[in-house]
Amino acid sequence: MTQLHSSPKPDTQAHINHSSTNAAPPNSMSSPVHSNSVSSRVSPWLTAILYPLARYLVLPLYFRRVEITGQENLPQSGSIILAPTHRSRWDPILVAHSAGYPVTGKHPHFMTSANETEGLQGLIVRRLGAFPVDLGRAGIGSLRHGLELLIHQQMLVIFPEGNVFFIKRNREKSQPDPEQVYPMKPGLGRLAIQAARSDRPSDCASQGSGLHIVPISLRYSSGTPKFRCDVSILIGEAIAVKPYLDEGRSKQAAKSLMAQVKSALAALHQRDS
Repeated sequence: MTQLHSSPKPDTQAHINHSSTNAAPPNSMSSPVHSNSVSSRVSPWLTAILYPLARYLVLPLYFRRVEITGQENLPQSGSIILAPTHRSRWDPILVAHSAGYPVTGKHPHFMTSANETEGLQGLIVRRLGAFPVDLGRAGIGSLRHGLELLIHQQMLVIFPEGNVFFIKRNREKSQPDPEQVYPMKPGLGRLAIQAARSDRPSDCASQGSGLHIVPISLRYSSGTPKFRCDVSILIGEAIAVKPYLDEGRSKQAAKSLMAQVKSALAALHQRDS
């Protein structure tokens, strides 16, 4: 199994709260965009427990092998959007394991479906940086919170395919279904362009130079993850958002950006075939 860097520091916390106008924004970059309905926080004591637990117990116990390639492609500064394929409920854990705080010094904040932030599960995931989004039509609060995270150089995780797509195996062959990358939802591109075009001079993303999208391919040897299967995590080269700002209108820029994200994910899948 690919070894990661040191475990997270227990006193590290990423907390953005829209409801408090007196709270200092992360990195003291600028005043945050406020929303009374959406916020996310990372519990330092919970991550201090769960990161090592996942790394040394849960993942080695369930998977036979976890192979991670391309961690050198992860930016060590600036705003980051992770754009993984979505094949299983294991995906968020594996994304945090391979690209989260132990590797980049940033805690991932996940845009996740509203039903995953309810009940006991919701109580936990909300303290691990998740916040709800309506997959049918994202509310303004979720979009503003995602924008605020990027403005303050946080790590945002958006599954660009939207839903979980379980890969079916061909009964006559051991190779997975060739349809590996599914249509991209436009929200990721629009949010990235909006963050990069922020006109506030103190914002880290105001010129787009610090904002990157990192494509990540998640592949399970059994298609749908099964006990003691292998998992391959390929992290592609970071895509700078700044060059796409020259394409004029935001809608066209976002469309071109998402085409590049899909192309990068498809290339990663082809490498892993």
